[in-house]
Amino acid sequence: MGGQSSRTYQSVASAHESDTAEADISGAHGKPTWDVKLGTKVGLARSDSWDMVNDPRYFSENVIDKRLAVFSDGGLAVVSGLLLSMVIDQVNDMNKAFSLDTVDGWLQFASFAIMAALIFCYMLSLYVSVAQLYHTLRLVSAGSLGYDMASMYYLNPRITFWRHLAIKVTLLSLPFFVIASALRIVFKIDEASRDRTGVLPTAVSHLQARITLPAGGSVTLLGLMACMFFCAQGCCFWCVIHRHHNQIFEEKYAHCKRLQRPLMDRASDTARRARDQWAFWGSTDV
Repeated sequence: MGGQSSRTYQSVASAHESDTAEADISGAHGKPTWDVKLGTKVGLARSDSWDMVNDPRYFSENVIDKRLAVFSDGGLAVVSGLLLSMVIDQVNDMNKAFSLDTVDGWLQFASFAIMAALIFCYMLSLYVSVAQLYHTLRLVSAGSLGYDMASMYYLNPRITFWRHLAIKVTLLSLPFFVIASALRIVFKIDEASRDRTGVLPTAVSHLQARITLPAGGSVTLLGLMACMFFCAQGCCFWCVIHRHHNQIFEEKYAHCKRLQRPLMDRASDTARRARDQWAFWGSTDV
């Protein structure tokens, strides 16, 4: 009886010493404060995480690293963030007092509508790239099954849909960004020509000549030329460059899947025959 009490006292004492040592290592800020507890309780964020295990498999290269390079090394998040900042700056600097009974007003309204749509596209691309990059890397380092869980997360149909949509809208939005800038240039040049009438040199005044449109209203020749030039650039990006890249990528991707299917079927048949042969002779399949 006395020995049992002694062992119980020793276990309690060792547990107390362990808690004391852990508290000493954690320091004065080791435990969550009231605000952290409140945020955890209401579901704002968790205050715990997976244990830090120095598994050497984390440092080996795998196919997930190559896929995630599109977001990290490829700079999709960086490009989306920069374009988002540029679009928001242009929307904020835009003159909002436009009238829809003039050509300039309609040009401003069209530019504003395109810019508003681009903000959503770049916000979508920025969030998806950052969120999926973090989630995938976090799952990879989550334990012995981290790579498998990260692969299942990456190949999830909903996750794949948003990832493909984010990349697609980023690429397709570039021509629209140029077109929206072209519509703004028409208004900017038209506004500058009205403010500086009679001041410009003769060589420039011909470009500032106003052209009456069939729908009513007028624009300057220079503004119309600039708008057509930038719109042609956008159409070139959209109809030629993007189409060529996308067609060749889809072709090579389809060839890769078609050519590897016989190899995978052959490997599966070989493995199945080997298992059947070893099972026939009663050997252990290791």
